[in-house]
Amino acid sequence: MGEIPVLRELLRGKADVVAARWCDAVLATYPERAYAAWTRETDPFANPVGHSLRVGTRAILDALLEGAGGDALRESVRDIVRIRAVQQMSPSVAVGFVFQLKDAVRSVLADDLRGHRLDGELAGLDREIDGVAMAAFDVYTEQRDRVVELRMNELKRNIPWYAGRVGQAAVERELG
Repeated sequence: MGEIPVLRELLRGKADVVAARWCDAVLATYPERAYAAWTRETDPFANPVGHSLRVGTRAILDALLEGAGGDALRESVRDIVRIRAVQQMSPSVAVGFVFQLKDAVRSVLADDLRGHRLDGELAGLDREIDGVAMAAFDVYTEQRDRVVELRMNELKRNIPWYAGRVGQAAVERELG
């Protein structure tokens, strides 16, 4: 993140609350039953998606607070985006979770922001979050390409099996 010292300190002091609020907003993008199950269950083995979302949103927030850029932020979004890329979400929904961080920050820090003139610092944070969203979109595209590649390879492996089954059925009809 650029130089945003006051905002950075405010965020560090309330990072747990911001991360929890943001994660809850991300979980709320799923159907109601999934949301209820993923917010209730905290065991990472019983709830790998909810766990990945909790860990991933916190990692992204921490990376922003530490001023990490490029590869570090890209790695932070990778696990969340990988999950969302295989869930048949539209690209806007799959990466839109990043923008929800802006709302989480503003809602958690609402009282603190009233006492300070932090418009410039908030604008800087917004630009950083926009950069995370662009990285998330790149990762989403890579993951979707990978899913398509895996599906194509599976089809290629299964075509001989299907051809053999169709051929065998034709022979059985001729003989039968």
